[in-house]
Amino acid sequence: MTLRCFLIVLFVNITVCINAQTVSFFKHNAGISYCLGPSLYGQLVSGKGGASFSSSIFEQYALVYSYSLSEDVRLQSGMLYAATQASYSPADRSYDTVSYSFDETIHILSIPLGLRHLVGKHFYYNGGLLLDFDLDSTEHFDNQSGLGAFIGLGLCWDITERIDLYINSDLKIHGILGLNKEYGHSRLKEMGFGFGMNYGF
Repeated sequence: MTLRCFLIVLFVNITVCINAQTVSFFKHNAGISYCLGPSLYGQLVSGKGGASFSSSIFEQYALVYSYSLSEDVRLQSGMLYAATQASYSPADRSYDTVSYSFDETIHILSIPLGLRHLVGKHFYYNGGLLLDFDLDSTEHFDNQSGLGAFIGLGLCWDITERIDLYINSDLKIHGILGLNKEYGHSRLKEMGFGFGMNYGF
């Protein structure tokens, strides 16, 4: 009897959970997001010595658009603008010269194309490609224009029938297939944490 009651309660709970996962479904979603976190500049595979580079926190502002292929899968795109502070220290420094470095800001405009898969009611993961445009021309940092990639995890909540909020963390690598074909081409990598809002229509 106890086992039967347990199975009945379990079945009811599973049914309620499944029904609770039915969220508002709209084909089109548009929104905004903000992201920040640490960035790294360097080769995907460590090379030999040379000049040293260091980068710090990056900030990203985004206009996002997604098209729902199903209730759980969205095709994602939009426009991302990121700014990263970076420092360059030349390798060829003599001991009788005061150490110096160059501080610069790397500005990148990216167009993502990826997929987002919703698992359950709140959790999702996403990933895809980035079409990167390096907005700066500098002799110290390799041009990041080209094809990059991203992967991320996040949580989302429906606030109203049309509006949902989300938080996410992701990893982006710029210029994997870049315009700079030289050996040892360095890429900018960003590990960010962000939040945003979508409006369904």
